[in-house]
Amino acid sequence: MAVSLGRATARGAWVGAALLGGVQLLTLAWAGLSTAGDALSVRVASESQALGVERLRFALLLLAGVTGAGALVGAGQAALRRFARGDRPAARGWDALWVVGLTVLWTIGRACVTPALLAPSLPWPGAIGWIAAHVPPLCFRLLFAGLALFAIARGLRRTFIPRSGPRSASRTTALLLFLPLAGGNDARTLPARPPLNVLILAADSIRPDHLSALGYARPTTPHLDALLAHGTLFSHTYAALAGTTPSWLSILTGRYPHGHGIRHMFPDRRLRARSLSTLPRLFAQHGYRTSVISDYAGDFFPIFDLGFADQHLPPPLDLRTVFQRELITRSPLALAFFDGLPDSLRPSIFRYLMTDADPQRLAAQVIDRLDDRNAPFFITTFFSTTHVPFASPSPAYRRFASPVYGGAHRFSYNLESLGDLSDADRPLDDADRAQVIGLYDGALSAVDAAVGDILRALHQRGLDDRTLVIFLSDHGENLFEPGQTTLHGKWFRGGDQANRVPLIVRAPGVREGQRLDAPVSLVDVAPTLADWFGWAPLDRAEGRSLAGALRGEPLAPVPVFAETGLWLSGQADPAGIRYPPLSETLRADPADDHRIVLDARFEDLVVSAKHRALWDGTRKLIYEPAPAGARLQLFDLATDPSQRHDLGEHDPEFPRLRRLLFDWLARDPERELNLRGLVVRRRAG
Repeated sequence: MAVSLGRATARGAWVGAALLGGVQLLTLAWAGLSTAGDALSVRVASESQALGVERLRFALLLLAGVTGAGALVGAGQAALRRFARGDRPAARGWDALWVVGLTVLWTIGRACVTPALLAPSLPWPGAIGWIAAHVPPLCFRLLFAGLALFAIARGLRRTFIPRSGPRSASRTTALLLFLPLAGGNDARTLPARPPLNVLILAADSIRPDHLSALGYARPTTPHLDALLAHGTLFSHTYAALAGTTPSWLSILTGRYPHGHGIRHMFPDRRLRARSLSTLPRLFAQHGYRTSVISDYAGDFFPIFDLGFADQHLPPPLDLRTVFQRELITRSPLALAFFDGLPDSLRPSIFRYLMTDADPQRLAAQVIDRLDDRNAPFFITTFFSTTHVPFASPSPAYRRFASPVYGGAHRFSYNLESLGDLSDADRPLDDADRAQVIGLYDGALSAVDAAVGDILRALHQRGLDDRTLVIFLSDHGENLFEPGQTTLHGKWFRGGDQANRVPLIVRAPGVREGQRLDAPVSLVDVAPTLADWFGWAPLDRAEGRSLAGALRGEPLAPVPVFAETGLWLSGQADPAGIRYPPLSETLRADPADDHRIVLDARFEDLVVSAKHRALWDGTRKLIYEPAPAGARLQLFDLATDPSQRHDLGEHDPEFPRLRRLLFDWLARDPERELNLRGLVVRRRAG
C-alpha cells in the first residue's frame, strides 16, 4: 500500500506541476517579459532594459513557485484520493481534473478574501466579482475541509473495517503519514519589567470626522474609541504636508519640510543623504529596540537612514518594483498561491501591492515583537489600507459598501498606480461616490480591528501600564467635498480634510478622556516624546512639547503651518506657477539603483509653486503663489469650515497673520522671499 500510495502521489505531483506550470508560462508570455511597467507615468521604458536579467529572474521565480504549488496540489489530492479509494485504479485524466478543479476553487476562494487584488487578473472578472461580493470566504474553507475529511473518513472506514489483515496493517501504516507531530511548550521565565515602551500606531489618510467616537454615523472605530476614552485627543492636529514621505520625516524629526529638506514623495539621493536627528535614533541611544513595520505606503522608509534597527517594509519605488508589480498583478495563480503565505515565503513585492494591504498581517508582526523583554521597545507601525485605493480584505470591504453596486469601484477605488492618477480629478456620480466612501470606511474599520488586536495583546502581556501608545495619521483625505475628489496635498481649498488628522495619546500619567481643540502640528510629536522621557530635544526641532497638556496643564495657542506637495494630477491653479506633469518631471535614476525621483531640474520650480497655510485658533490664512505675486486668503473656520467666504485683507487679524506666515517662510534655510513675495532659491552670500 505504501509503495502504491507513493506512486500515486508522485504521479499527482507531476500532473499538478505540469498543468499549473504550463498555465503560468502562458501567463508570463501574455504579460510580456519586455514590459516596461508604468512607463506612461514615469517615462522609463528605455532605462528598464538595464534590469533585463532581473526581470527574467523574477519571471522564473514566479514560474517555479506556481509549478511547486501545482506539485503540492497534485500530490495532496492524489494521496488523499488513493487513501480513500484503496487499490482501485482511477480513470485516465482523473488527477488532472482534480488539480484543475481544486485550483479553480482555491483561486476563487482567495478572490473572496482579497477581491481587489485577484478579481481584475482573472477571466470573467464580473462573475468573479459577483461571487466575491456574495459568498463569504468561509464557504470555500469549509468546502476544502469537507473534501479532505470525506477522503480521510472513507480511508479510516477501509482501514478499521478491513477485508484482510495484511491490507489493514498496510492502510494503518499509510494513515500514519497524515498524522501531525505534536510539540511541547517551551516555558520561559520573563525578566523584570522594562522601562516605558513606545508604540506608534499610524494609518494613512485618516480623517478624524470618520471616527465613530467623534460623531460619525457609522460604527467604524470601536477600538480607537476606547483608546480615545482612556487617553488624550488633540482634535485639531495638522500635517505639515499632506503627503506621506515629507509628513513622516516631520513626525520623526520635529521639523517642518523646509527644515528636513524633503518637500515631496520623490526626493533624489542628494536630498536623502542629509543626516537627520530622529526619534528612532534618540530611543536607540537610550537602549530601546527600534522597529518599523509597514506595507505599501511605507515604501519610503527603506530609502532613508532613520535609525530603525528592525525593518519589515515594502520595497522602495524603483524600476525593479515597477516591473515586478506589472508581472505579479497579471499572474492570478501566483497571486492565489503566494498571497496567504508568511512574508518570509513570498516575494517582497506582495508587501508593495496597493490592493493587498492587510492590517491583520502587520498587527501579527507587531504582536510578535511584544514578547521580547530583553529591552524596552520603540515600535512604529504604519497601516496602508486606508490610503487610495481603499482596498481592504474580507470581511471589511463588505461592511459599509453597497452589496448591489456593480460599477468600476466595487472592491477598490480604481487609482492603483501612477498611471491612474490622471483620472483622480474626474468627478464621480452619486453611486460611485457612495461606494468609494463605503470602501474607505470599511478600510478604516479593518485598521481599527488590527489596532484592537494589538491593544488586546498589550493588555494580555501586562504591558498596558508600561507602554505609551500614540495613534496618528500622516495626513487626511478629501472625499468628494465640493470641488474635491480624493487628492491630498494639492491645495488648501474647501476645508481641512486633507491636512487634519487624529492624534491620540494614552500612557500612565496622561489625562484620560481629555479633548483639546487648540491647533497643534505633527511636528510636535517628536518634541513631546523627548520631553515626556526627560531627554534633550532633537537637534533643530521646530515643534513644541505637548507633554504638559497630556498631564492636564493648559495648552497655550500657537500658530501651526503647512505646505502642499508635488501635484500628482493637473495644476493646482491655472493662474498659478506651473510645471510639467509627472510623465515629464519624474525619472528613474541609474546612479540611485533606478529609483523613481523628481528630476533635479524641477526641484526649485516645485518648491516655488507650493501653496502654504497657517492656522491660528479658528483662523486660517492661505498663500497661493502666481507669477505676478502671491494671493492671500483668510477664513474663519468656526463659521465657515468649507472656506467659502474670504475675509480679505481688511480683517483686523489679517496683518498679524500675514506677518506670522511670512516670518515662517523666511525660516527656510535654502530659500527666501523675493520682492513679489515668492519663494525662490537663496542668493549666494
